[in-house]
Order: sequence, then structure tokens, then C-alpha cells
Amino acid sequence: MPRDFHQVGIYFYAPRRSSFYIYHQDTETTASHTGEVFYSREAARKRVYELNGWYLKPKRK
Repeated sequence: MPRDFHQVGIYFYAPRRSSFYIYHQDTETTASHTGEVFYSREAARKRVYELNGWYLKPKRK
């Protein structure tokens, strides 16, 4: 079964070498790079939540 694609209009991050790039899902099969690069997964995750208008729950210790 093929991998599910992200919803159109959603931002997401993906690892590229030693960094994480932010992408915007343009159509069902096309995503474009926004030009934002982060060097930690947590920073990329926070930015994606901000762009999508989602609320980020603080991590439990």
C-alpha cells in the first residue's frame, strides 16, 4: 500500500542530511520547500506547529 500523503495546505518537516527542512504540501502529490532550515528536530517541530496554527503541548519531564 502506498504511503499516505500529507493534506493539501499543511506544513511538515523532513530530515535532510544533518538538518530538517520545512515543506508546504501544494497538491496531493507535490510539496515545495519553504526555504526554512533547522538543525534540531524540536525547533522544526515547533515551527511547523506555528505555521499550521496548532497548539504545542509542553513535554512532560
